[in-house]
Amino acid sequence: MPTDRLLTTVLRAYQGAPDPEQINRIFSSTASLFTTLSNPLNITLLTSQLLISPAIWNQVDGLRTSLRLISVYNTAAITVHKNQIEGGNKSNKPFDAYQPRLGGGIACDEWATAVVKGLDDRSPRWEHALVLAGILLGMEGQERRGLSSGLRVKLETALVTAANLTLQNQAGTGILGVESMILALNHAFPLLSDHVRRLLDYDALALPLIKAMTYMEGYQDAIFLEAVDYEVRQVSGNKFDWSAKSPSFLQLQNLASKPLVTSMGPLSRLIAHTIENLSIPGRALETLEHLLAFSGKLLTAWQRNKLSEIDPSEEATFLTPETLRVTFPLLWQVLKTAMFATVLILRSIIAKTLITPYLSSNELAPGIASKALTALRNIHFISSRMGSNAFSAYTFVNLTCIDILSRFPIQSGDFLRSILPSHAGSIPAHPLHRSHDLFYL
Repeated sequence: MPTDRLLTTVLRAYQGAPDPEQINRIFSSTASLFTTLSNPLNITLLTSQLLISPAIWNQVDGLRTSLRLISVYNTAAITVHKNQIEGGNKSNKPFDAYQPRLGGGIACDEWATAVVKGLDDRSPRWEHALVLAGILLGMEGQERRGLSSGLRVKLETALVTAANLTLQNQAGTGILGVESMILALNHAFPLLSDHVRRLLDYDALALPLIKAMTYMEGYQDAIFLEAVDYEVRQVSGNKFDWSAKSPSFLQLQNLASKPLVTSMGPLSRLIAHTIENLSIPGRALETLEHLLAFSGKLLTAWQRNKLSEIDPSEEATFLTPETLRVTFPLLWQVLKTAMFATVLILRSIIAKTLITPYLSSNELAPGIASKALTALRNIHFISSRMGSNAFSAYTFVNLTCIDILSRFPIQSGDFLRSILPSHAGSIPAHPLHRSHDLFYL
């Protein structure tokens, strides 16, 4: 289909009713147009209309839609950059009027500028952040140098500005907008210069980040563990079966593929970086409280789960082959990512405590240490499966908190009594209770 005709078709499709199958075609055609349009004005028009398209934004598939928007601009930017390089390589060859033009023939800076001009007041700032992240990833990711240094700085600054403006109006933006901004920031953050990073409002960013990690686009406050318990069945031979066709496993697969969960490593590092750069120390305390509550929900949900009754050494005996091979491994993969993220964030909180007079005061330090250790205890049923000492961040949090508490005998005693085994002197029958006993020791 000729480019002009395709442009008209896509612009008309933007105004249609939401349709999952149609949306796939819209995104595909849009990505193609961005690499073949030769008039910058049409690129600007396409961007501005895409960001207000009822066909896309009136029925959003969570952050997956936001990720697809990043992907459209990332893919297009990579292609535009590639075309510019290949076109430059052909510049020394004799002119050939019959040689087809590569893409739209627009240079990287001109293309990026045309896209940015489409980020107008009709679309929200969080959508602007998604577009800017896509451009930066496509032009500058993986050591590509598609943009001039001046334009790159402008785009980086624009992304941070869009993030800050989104944070200033969280109530008006809504959860999707805030989490979409976080998604954009998470993907593009490694590309931002130190100077631009310092422009971020870390104090406003901290809580939205930790909520994004633990709420519905993240680990869903451990609700998935409760759903698993409902569908674990005891079958013949005293074995437990959790079918790969069960709704709870499909829910777990959906959770594991969520954009923020699949990039939990970078997200946890972004949260840690945010805590390290807080100017209001109290935000670190709020983050710790939220993380403690999340770890407690993980523990409570696991304690209620039938699978918690099985000792790791006996899983091959008491789990059906399908459960052992398919469903159980994915569950632990998700739990381990949650554990790693939690410990990494705890590490940044404890490190912040050590260097901040307010947090390291006699009034706050023992409480911070106790809460961090309690969070470690809550997730010990996960960390113990891989050996806690093998994880340096875990060791740092554990030993540093113990060192802090050792200076406060009263608070130390209170903490030890709070985790004292209920059946001291005997080995508990339940694996989870044995895990708690080992943590106490």
